[in-house]
Amino acid sequence: GDTILRLQNNEWTVFPGQETLQFSEMSFTSTNDGWAVNKDQDLYHFNGISWSEETNSNIIGALGHLSFSDPDHGIMSSLEMDGDVLYHYDHGNVYQAIPTANIQSIYMFDSLSGYAVGCGGWFFMGDGKSRIYKLDKGTWSVDTIVETPLFSIHGNNDMVWATGASGNIYLKQNEKWQLINGYTDHSINYM
Repeated sequence: GDTILRLQNNEWTVFPGQETLQFSEMSFTSTNDGWAVNKDQDLYHFNGISWSEETNSNIIGALGHLSFSDPDHGIMSSLEMDGDVLYHYDHGNVYQAIPTANIQSIYMFDSLSGYAVGCGGWFFMGDGKSRIYKLDKGTWSVDTIVETPLFSIHGNNDMVWATGASGNIYLKQNEKWQLINGYTDHSINYM
């Protein structure tokens, strides 16, 4: 929103002078390097002192979600037409990766590996199913398709968690996805 809070030495303080940026999502790779998207879908970079806008004409639509593994590598989603497109950020260059269903969450755990979840939309005709996309050595593929909407994904090389509607929790371990239920009937939107 209008205020950026910063945690330093176990104390939250207001980060001054950034009240007009209105960030909707952030991804930090260290205490002095971060990326954010604002309400106008502009991309911003934090260098440890201040935020500056990153301009790139290769992105057609409005930026939504993002995840960066390090200062030079990230994934962003852009709403275009009736779905999203995933973009790669590589040392300041932005290039289109794949068209996807409406992206809800992205998590990148190194410069060539990560996951994204999307549901319905675009050429999937709003079927209500979710796709879990996997980035492996720089190449995207659909890792699995599940029957219910997913909203969040997070993990590493050994374990990946995806959460969504009706309390559905999916775990990928040993290269296999499994549904873990029974904890709640409420949607799990973020993790």
